[in-house]
Amino acid sequence: MQFTKFGQTGLTVSRMILGTGTFGKQTDEEEAHRMLDKAAEAGINFIDTAKVYPPGAEVGGAEIVAGRWLSNKRARFMFRLPIFLKTKGFHPWEPTSN
Repeated sequence: MQFTKFGQTGLTVSRMILGTGTFGKQTDEEEAHRMLDKAAEAGINFIDTAKVYPPGAEVGGAEIVAGRWLSNKRARFMFRLPIFLKTKGFHPWEPTSN
């Protein structure tokens, strides 16, 4: 896996990022956790939760699924690298927002 510095923060993140936009709707939690396990095993330490969800999906569903996975893994100390979770933090959520 290739890594890069994250801006001026001093953090090192994988160049490959796992997107989670389908988690919770098109990808059930069990399969999502399997995907997250495989990504972590491959050295991916950067997870991008969704800003846009498929029709009918629960807003925030990707964060819930990823959060449960992180909680389970953290309890068992299974990470080789720190995991970085990117999510929304500024703009209010609207179905038509960019």
